[in-house]
Amino acid sequence: MRTETVTYQIFSLGELSPEARARAYRKWLNDEPEYGWNAENKQTLNAFCDLLGIRCNKWEYDGYSYSFSWYSPYEDTIENLHGARLAAYLHNNFGSHLFVPKIYYKGRRRRRSRLFCTTECPLTGYYMDNMILDPIYCFFTHPDDTTFYDLIECCLDAFFRACRDDARYCRSEEYFAELAESNAWEYLASGTAYHLIN
Repeated sequence: MRTETVTYQIFSLGELSPEARARAYRKWLNDEPEYGWNAENKQTLNAFCDLLGIRCNKWEYDGYSYSFSWYSPYEDTIENLHGARLAAYLHNNFGSHLFVPKIYYKGRRRRRSRLFCTTECPLTGYYMDNMILDPIYCFFTHPDDTTFYDLIECCLDAFFRACRDDARYCRSEEYFAELAESNAWEYLASGTAYHLIN
């Protein structure tokens, strides 16, 4: 019987040479599972569609492109609203979901404000809520000749553009470096992950 002792020099990602760092990134990119926020993005999209009563059935996105199609059950008179009338229509029909009362805490008691509202992630609590609703909030500050149909189109376009950008970022070298640092991943001098050789 023979016993061998192996000694490794362990490095953090920042201590690796540029070549080893690139090798570690390529290995992670090949082994990493798909984009991990699809479920949250889908919840935001479904909440938006349920709120406005529209259907967005055919959609897809990845780190490079996106496409979507949607259906509006509204009549032409509503789809063609614009300006102050559209702002009033949106506020009267959807305002209670778009502007949520602020919550204050005093000790163990919780109280909702009657004066102040918040627009921070009102649909699901995920930051993509802000992305999909941002065109509506911008429209409230400056009502223009944008129609209801075009406003929904802008909301969906902004949402899928943000999803595409987020999917691209989650495959970037910068994201990999942040992930390696936050999880304290360790590497050999060659760029091989230390946990893979044990």
